[in-house]
Amino acid sequence: MDRLYNHHAMVSWNTEKTYLRDLAAGGIPVVPTQWLVPDGPVEHLPLGALVIKPAVGVGGVGVAQYEPHERADAVAHARDLQESGQIVLVQPYLASVESVGEVSLVYLAGQYSHAVRRRAVVRESSWNAPGSHFVVHDPSEQQLGLAGRAMRYLTAQFGCPLYARVDMLESPDGPVVNELEVTDPVLHLRLGKLAPVKLARAILDCLADSGGRR
Repeated sequence: MDRLYNHHAMVSWNTEKTYLRDLAAGGIPVVPTQWLVPDGPVEHLPLGALVIKPAVGVGGVGVAQYEPHERADAVAHARDLQESGQIVLVQPYLASVESVGEVSLVYLAGQYSHAVRRRAVVRESSWNAPGSHFVVHDPSEQQLGLAGRAMRYLTAQFGCPLYARVDMLESPDGPVVNELEVTDPVLHLRLGKLAPVKLARAILDCLADSGGRR
């Protein structure tokens, strides 16, 4: 293949979660995050329940939730990630993940296609646990607005993506972006009305525009 339809610069930017800093700098609400560099201090973690995650990862590997009384474990986890060379994200645990859930909006050829909702407790390795499930979701105006802002930022920086998924959680101040996935996202095509057809058409359009190159 001589061309990526999610441009290689977009994918490279997206493979490290430090892209959340760029979204925040662009005025897009994201989950509040403390960043720990590999050789930096780790003792001054915020109070309250926390989520610790690596800047580079997939499938929830290395992600864990800690209660306030588990602070020593949280520090040890962050240090382990630092020692492996990772930048570490420290985020407040948003309890809405257990009630409202995490909402994902899927975009195909830059257009909103469908949304799903997942409920899961963020204990270690629980993101893909049997209790974690997805259902069709009807997004609110706030959620659509936030996802649209994230997509406009992405398109302005790198061009329109062939596919993308915007994940968000509810904070006390409204929805915030948790992840913006354009590298290898699960698109939940079976839960979106005509989503497989939309994606197939978008791929064919890309091939037609490039003269059928593969």
